[in-house]
Amino acid sequence: MDAPELKVAFTNNAEEIGPLPVVPDRIATGHWSADGVQIPMPGTWELEVTVRTSDIDQVTVKKNVKIG
Repeated sequence: MDAPELKVAFTNNAEEIGPLPVVPDRIATGHWSADGVQIPMPGTWELEVTVRTSDIDQVTVKKNVKIG
């Protein structure tokens, strides 16, 4: 699937940091990449990914990830 837009954000709820937006670039059909992403500290971060699938539809998924 080739999504027209992808948004990513990191939040550390325990430290009240974020959301820190990440702007990925579309590098090919269905492939996105974000270089130079820096997370300010280790810990458990909530990763939120929003994929726009049409002009009016989008899906958001949140998962906790351990960094560091």
